[in-house]
Amino acid sequence: MSKNVKIIIGNIEEQTTQTIVNPTNESMLWEDKTCNGLIMKKYGNDLVTKCQDFVTKNGSLKMNDIFVYEINDSKIETKFVLNIYPPFWQPAVSSYENIENLYDCYYNCFKSCIENNRIDSISFPLIGSGTFGFPIQASYKLLENVIRDNNYSMFKEIRIVFWTREQFELCNKIIEI
Repeated sequence: MSKNVKIIIGNIEEQTTQTIVNPTNESMLWEDKTCNGLIMKKYGNDLVTKCQDFVTKNGSLKMNDIFVYEINDSKIETKFVLNIYPPFWQPAVSSYENIENLYDCYYNCFKSCIENNRIDSISFPLIGSGTFGFPIQASYKLLENVIRDNNYSMFKEIRIVFWTREQFELCNKIIEI
């Protein structure tokens, strides 16, 4: 495993990295019992208002678009929430296209952090593996591939956050980084 990559079992909104990734819908509306809902609930009305303002001014997010929310609370270690609209798993679409779209989703998160050179640690849920329907193993493997294919040594820490032990067990045999 790469020295800056950590595997965690837990909740994405509880991570203390500088940045957390929030897979959201195109209108960034709150959805209970999803990563998006838990993150919106934790960071409160300011995040919800900023997301709504962004959509009002710019329109809905397109697939793999990112809205970066900066947290201005000195008591909170996390300073940024990357709100990204991931692709839906589409069984009727070629596997290659599904995989390419989710790979780009993960890649765009890293790209956004690099462009904002103040970001040096990030936590990822398994994007798309809940509401968006991607198989858990596919989502994990794509994140692993993005990390391996690119040099992200500038990050002090990259956390891969499995929601449950069951998710982790599904992927444990394929973990290579």
